[in-house]
Amino acid sequence: MMSNIKQALTNCFKFFKIQIEKQKNYKINFYDNRIAAFFLILIFIIGCLGSLKVVLGLFAFDVDSSHSLMLWYGVNSFGLSWLKDWLFTPDNWLFSLVPIHFLEFLIFGVRPMLVILTGWFIFMLSALVSGLIAWQLKAKRSAFLIPLMLIFVGFYAHSKGYVSYSTSHNITNLFGLISLSLLIQWFKNRQSIFLLFILFFLVAGALSDPWLIGTYNLPIVLVSLILWLFPVYKTNRTDFIKLFFVSTGSIIVVQTQFFGMLNFLPKMQFLRGSWNSINSNFVFLIKDLGALLNIFPFHASNDFIPGLVSIIVIGALIAKSINIIFIKSSTFPEFNFFAFSLFVIISTGGIILAFVLTSVPAANYSARFLLNVLYLIVIILGVSMDLHWGRFSTALRSVFTSVVILFLVSGVVSNLHLWKNFSAPMKNENVYSLIDFLRKNNLSYGYGPYWGSQANAVTAVSKLEIRIRPVVFNKANGMMEIGTRAESSKRWYTPEDTPPNQKEYFVLLKNDGEECSDIDLCVKGLTKQYGKPSKLLQYNDAFIMVWNHPLIDYYEYCFNEKIYFNTNGLGSKYCIFGWSGAESWGTWSDGDSSLLVLKIPHIPKSDLNLLIEGHAFLAEKHPFQEIDVYLKDHYLTTLKYTLLNNGGIKSIKIPKAFMTNEGAVVSIKFKFKNPKSPAELGLSADTRRLGLGIVSLVLKTVN
Repeated sequence: MMSNIKQALTNCFKFFKIQIEKQKNYKINFYDNRIAAFFLILIFIIGCLGSLKVVLGLFAFDVDSSHSLMLWYGVNSFGLSWLKDWLFTPDNWLFSLVPIHFLEFLIFGVRPMLVILTGWFIFMLSALVSGLIAWQLKAKRSAFLIPLMLIFVGFYAHSKGYVSYSTSHNITNLFGLISLSLLIQWFKNRQSIFLLFILFFLVAGALSDPWLIGTYNLPIVLVSLILWLFPVYKTNRTDFIKLFFVSTGSIIVVQTQFFGMLNFLPKMQFLRGSWNSINSNFVFLIKDLGALLNIFPFHASNDFIPGLVSIIVIGALIAKSINIIFIKSSTFPEFNFFAFSLFVIISTGGIILAFVLTSVPAANYSARFLLNVLYLIVIILGVSMDLHWGRFSTALRSVFTSVVILFLVSGVVSNLHLWKNFSAPMKNENVYSLIDFLRKNNLSYGYGPYWGSQANAVTAVSKLEIRIRPVVFNKANGMMEIGTRAESSKRWYTPEDTPPNQKEYFVLLKNDGEECSDIDLCVKGLTKQYGKPSKLLQYNDAFIMVWNHPLIDYYEYCFNEKIYFNTNGLGSKYCIFGWSGAESWGTWSDGDSSLLVLKIPHIPKSDLNLLIEGHAFLAEKHPFQEIDVYLKDHYLTTLKYTLLNNGGIKSIKIPKAFMTNEGAVVSIKFKFKNPKSPAELGLSADTRRLGLGIVSLVLKTVN
């Protein structure tokens, strides 16, 4: 295979050299030149097969990949209402990736392999849509070259940029590229149908992943506004008003969570970082972006100097092209190319600025936030080279050609180790070996850290035979906290989730860099929380504690008993989901809803009176909070807190009639109308969405 690649590249070099010598303007017609077409097709096929081998050799089915499978199992068991109980991350993929996976599961069955292959298919489709954009801009030669370059992206783009990963911003970027293609088509033919399709992809993509707003929605808004305010071209300015309202409307729909109908989805927050974090993020920007645009054939890592050189070379090409095309030229380029160039500048500049200024510390894997930059820069360079080649000097043409060739060669070199290895680790050996170990020890239901136990991956691969529910551990006392980890369902942390006749329950402890950094502390915390385990097991570097009784249950409560929710109290036993860890004063709710369940001695013969001592999370920018209180599905009252009246004891009447069908269980659900995080209000870096801070609780019978 390598000899074929070498020969193909050699022939391409010769072909380019001959054409440059023959014709100053370098006009190539691939349709008339069968040799060039043959080599182009050959290299394209090699690139497709090579990128597939990279995906198969790099990505195994893990917990993030299992996202759609867990949603599929839940929806099939409980219906669409189950989605409201799922703890989504801001990038929820609900209207972009999930429908694609659901359709695949419906046709081919629930197979983890489909998820991995879909990541590669999305990557390929994104490359082809990029070529389509070039074709729409009348750059027909680069329409073939651009997909080729993108298919040959380097190892770093796959491994850290997640350009072909199953569950990442690659699907969001595809939605953005499709919107951009529709926008160019609308520029040519101002029919409203294109605006409707643009609105659909912008809304669906941004509701699924707010990253789209900064990279595509907002840049389209700014482009439409600039074209309306500064009519450089003789076009109908009214059309840009329509585009402005469509693109702005997409942002409004997303920011209001479809006017409140999708309020179970979390919102993305952007906070400006400190000078130290900004400096660190800038360094990682050079490393990550430079590695994505790598033009060093024998360099595979993301060291600063090679990344900086790559950025300088490609940045200089862009700057020189802008100078020739827009500044030195006596006439402006075609409108579509101008509008597209304007979009590229705003989109890439905006995400680069956000990357540096955000309070979220960057890392190698932060390259995934720069996917739009990779695609858009490759497209704009290819289109500029194609449309304006005649204006470029021989030296600039040589640099352009060298960059293209180096980019392709560096992609081959960095991925060569995976090209040679045909083995496909889609079968995650860590997941399968853990499943085998649990089976041999007759363990089928337990809890563990999201990454350390590969919780959802084990559950999905075993087809619910073995269930591990993701939990977090209190950093101070090592106790297990439930119902707060994203990528889990609130229903998992109720006794009803336990399979019938379940005899043993386990907790897998492993320091995965996120949870349970001190195993000894977690063991002590769990022993204090649930009692001495019936047995202890060692699995590789993980520690498994096993009990012969449920770890999540409805704990008994005696009428008139006062429960405290601080670190010394017993309140955490009654917290089923939606609560943070206990603190010295009490416990905060975390999220849109929280559940308390008390198992009472008997069904009362009179009404009950629930006394809740606590306060709401309020600030000057967030002066009030309203909390709807339910007994299961029965509305009880609305608690109201303001800055002037925040705290004290609230009394809630529970009618006896509501207890008729409830059994000896009091299930109190709090729905918070406007929970806020301290980070969102600029008070601290705390991202918990706080509503009620509960101090104590008393349930009394009314005589």
